[in-house]
Amino acid sequence: MVKQGVKNNESHDEMKWLFLAFITLMGVLINIAAMTTNPISKIPAIAAFNIALVGLLLIWYGAYFERNVINAKCRDFGVTLLTVSAGVFIAQAGIHAALANSCDGFLSSRPYRLRNEIARFFQSHGYCTEIGIAAALAGICLTYTGAKLFFRANQRGY
Repeated sequence: MVKQGVKNNESHDEMKWLFLAFITLMGVLINIAAMTTNPISKIPAIAAFNIALVGLLLIWYGAYFERNVINAKCRDFGVTLLTVSAGVFIAQAGIHAALANSCDGFLSSRPYRLRNEIARFFQSHGYCTEIGIAAALAGICLTYTGAKLFFRANQRGY
């Protein structure tokens, strides 16, 4: 009976390090791929990805190494960084759509997604700039909310 618990704990440890290796490998590969072709134009997307990567690493650390659930600093900071990252990405996509007057950034490679239908509807009526502005504002609000949570948690000595 005790051996079963030891086996499960060993499996748990193996998955912990496998997940860390996977996050690190994906982060390095995506950063290399982004840096090879015109990295200046991709700075907001690269920043959003790297912020999300740090958030995932903080959540990973908090999940495996923080024992006190009430004062789970790393997980909370990780979630706020993921929120900031999503906001930066949405704002960047919205700004791109507004400046280019094109809804192509909102289209997916899958043909029958609701997002595609909505983007094509607004594109057919010439409202891509307005949708881009709305997405940029939504992204800025999401970034502000995440940053506010991050600084509030930092200020409390959380």
